[in-house]
Amino acid sequence: MFSCSCDTMVAMSNVTADGSIIFGKNSDRQANEPLSTRYIPSTTHILNSKIRTTYIEIDQVEETHSCILFCPTNKFGAEMGFNSHGVVIGNEALFTKIPSYSEGLTGMDIVRLVLERCSTSRQGKDTIVYLLNKYGQGGNCGFTSKFYYHNSFLVVDSNEGWIIETVGREYAAKRITKGIHTISNIISFGHIDTFDEYSDNLIQ
Repeated sequence: MFSCSCDTMVAMSNVTADGSIIFGKNSDRQANEPLSTRYIPSTTHILNSKIRTTYIEIDQVEETHSCILFCPTNKFGAEMGFNSHGVVIGNEALFTKIPSYSEGLTGMDIVRLVLERCSTSRQGKDTIVYLLNKYGQGGNCGFTSKFYYHNSFLVVDSNEGWIIETVGREYAAKRITKGIHTISNIISFGHIDTFDEYSDNLIQ
């Protein structure tokens, strides 16, 4: 069945016939944009070194994990990927009343950084929060035309997963261990009791 939006889903082990976890994502990137599968090897980096992401330079960590990225060829980051520790993550564009024009980390940058730096989905959630707080998010993510948005993320390992919805530097996160869960191009969290963590400025 054709889907005209971008969607990411996970079926946790309690709802699959063989007890495995099934993770999937489709993409609605702009027409004619080349997409690639890219292998990033594990690496030890020079202490206090920097790394250039799509638009900004950030602090590099001492060691990064190997990972497979599914990504636009002209971007640093990826829409989806998995790493050598069994962490898998996908992102979705979120459109809100708050504009997203300033340059920072793109959602795709964050996907790659999580895979390179994290060995669990909880670490992935914490890394997303850290990166948003320190660097913010933003920048044109289009191919043939300008395309700006905030991001949501679904990050999963063999034990649990996290849904993280973000606007600017603010976030809300929900832990998942059972069932089927999806994210798309809209905010899915409602009242405060629908998520487990949130930034200090999110709820007034």
